[in-house]
Amino acid sequence: MRKLATGPVMKAPYQDVHDERISAHNKHGELSAEAMPWDSPRWLPILTEELGEVARVINEYDLHNINTPEKCAKLIEELTQVAAMACAWIDALREGE
Repeated sequence: MRKLATGPVMKAPYQDVHDERISAHNKHGELSAEAMPWDSPRWLPILTEELGEVARVINEYDLHNINTPEKCAKLIEELTQVAAMACAWIDALREGE
């Protein structure tokens, strides 16, 4: 069983998620999830789309269209986007309480 990561190893994913939120907000501007209220009907479709990208990477690997290093890199990228979207929604919910 893997041990819970600590120190710099644990901090890296959180920093990646934070950076992704900033990048996505800069890319999408006023249409960014960062600007949406907690009860926007857009949250779930956007989060689902990001999760679908994770599934796409897994399918591409299973079809032998990408190799293991590519799969790992792409999964990290897509899972970071899933986490960023989930964190943005959580922040919106907390603000809406």
